[in-house]
Amino acid sequence: MATPVQLHPKIRVRPKARLSASALADFIITTPDKQDDVLHDARYMRSSPVSHYADAIRSIKAYCEDPRRDFEVLDSAAAALKTKSESKEFKPSQQEDAKRCIEVIGRFTESVNVFGARSAPLLQAPPFELCNINGVSVSIQPDLIVGTAFPPPAKEAIGAVFIRLQKAPDPDACKTEETKVIRQEYRVELAKYMLVFPIVAREGDGYFIQAVEGGDESALVLNVETGDTRENILDRSEMLSYATHFVVAPKKRRAAIEFSHRGAKSQILALSIEQILRDHYPDLDNIGFSFAPVIRKNFITEINAFERIFWLSSCLSRQSLLATA
Repeated sequence: MATPVQLHPKIRVRPKARLSASALADFIITTPDKQDDVLHDARYMRSSPVSHYADAIRSIKAYCEDPRRDFEVLDSAAAALKTKSESKEFKPSQQEDAKRCIEVIGRFTESVNVFGARSAPLLQAPPFELCNINGVSVSIQPDLIVGTAFPPPAKEAIGAVFIRLQKAPDPDACKTEETKVIRQEYRVELAKYMLVFPIVAREGDGYFIQAVEGGDESALVLNVETGDTRENILDRSEMLSYATHFVVAPKKRRAAIEFSHRGAKSQILALSIEQILRDHYPDLDNIGFSFAPVIRKNFITEINAFERIFWLSSCLSRQSLLATA
């Protein structure tokens, strides 16, 4: 008679299939062999799973849920974590997690305006019931609700905020030079797909805007975490970039965009502005934004007077291509 396998006392078995939303996302995009690991971990789990950055997330949620947006909440949490990171009463792993939480709180404090957390209507998220997807119970629990009230009034859209923290690859922490180079290239390649607006200054009825796009050869340094630019030696979280300046007069529906050969062009600028408006202004969630070129009469006159430009028409007849100009 076969003896049943005895599981470790810390392992808890779920009798029914249940996944978190993040685990379901991993299952969808991962390879078949990794999918088995996702399903295994979903059924056999530790009774007390380790939750990294829990203290940082808790303090950020407390700050966002407070209508006053009092920075004292973040400062007091960082001070308590600093004491924890230096106390010998905690394990080295707990001390290291406390240091990472301090870094997260500091980064959030520096970028709170970028995230829009100072003015956004954020509320505490209530517990949500499980969703049944093809017989699998999927738990979806946002950290915050974006809206003026919950449940929301009729015809008012709301949003959900999920705080997901992940340690970025730090080239300075690598043991070998090869790994250091690989991680540095990863950070630079990732930042190339970013478009940042470091300067948005109002001047009269218009705006002066600087748009910065990643590059390999420019002397303008962009900090991808704070949005600051400078001309100096590259720091750990910085990359080379190209700047494009433009001025906008919304009331006149006019914009003047600097042409930069390697910088961001009008189409990319328009798509970025459109996405920013949709993300931060609920009333503009379906807005379309684009720049239409304004052609002056003298431009048409000069083009028509240019002798090297011809009108070319062609037709296909009996497998021979005839062209007239």
